[in-house]
Amino acid sequence: MEAKPREPDTIHTKGRKIAVLGFAETVKDAPINDPSWELWGMNGFHRVAKADFGFDVPESRWSFWFDMHSLEYHKHYGVLAKIPGQQEEWLSKSHPFPIFMLDTHAGFPSVLKFPIEEIIEGFGRDYFTSTIAYMLAYAFAQEGVAEIGLWGVDLVHGTEWGDQRPC
Repeated sequence: MEAKPREPDTIHTKGRKIAVLGFAETVKDAPINDPSWELWGMNGFHRVAKADFGFDVPESRWSFWFDMHSLEYHKHYGVLAKIPGQQEEWLSKSHPFPIFMLDTHAGFPSVLKFPIEEIIEGFGRDYFTSTIAYMLAYAFAQEGVAEIGLWGVDLVHGTEWGDQRPC
């Protein structure tokens, strides 16, 4: 039986705590083992969580995943990083959480289209320079959120500082 991702509106509870996890060293301080926090992952974090940070988090622990890159980007990045096809292979599997992308894609069963129109309507602005910006906008749009924490989101590498951090 294939696992189906939870629909985004089925996990709303009062007093939600959302942990947005990035790739910087401070992610080691994230509340990975505290079930009162929802874990929100991004991009290829699933590939490095254990190897780089010692996290062996079961998929059932994740609430949402965000991958705001195009398939063309993944193909190009995969070649440059010497991991060709790995992100596409991961996306092609069924996961117990929704994976937001800018568009749905045939063959990616857990991918949902990010509700960009609703987010822009709610905030009155379209200014997203990074996956973190999309994640935060979505978190701010959720009901019942008491706390949003960022771990591993230092935005000090390469284009992050000049191009993404201002967002």
